[in-house]
Amino acid sequence: MDNNAEIVKLVNELYDNIREAITPIVEAIKKLADSLSTAFLEAWKEVKYDINYFDINISRKRFTKLLISIGYQRNDANKIAWKYHEEKGKYTLLDFLIENRKKEDLKNDMVRN
Repeated sequence: MDNNAEIVKLVNELYDNIREAITPIVEAIKKLADSLSTAFLEAWKEVKYDINYFDINISRKRFTKLLISIGYQRNDANKIAWKYHEEKGKYTLLDFLIENRKKEDLKNDMVRN
């Protein structure tokens, strides 16, 4: 019986030591999460206005001309425009920025290889 009591005492001490060691880590993670969420919310407030600006409708002609201006051929620009029209029924500057990013990523992949 004496060994069992000693084992229980050692396990309880181990549990207390682990809890004491982990508590500062948990507090640090909590502070980090709070600061990250605050930073994200502040950044979102700044970006939210800009996103609304880019979500305005543009004409199909302007959309295709913008695509041509970044290097797409006319036929490819028209195919992309039809794709957006089928999916969303409209064209926005944000759609153009998305296509521009795809084009840049494709160029970067080609340069790396």
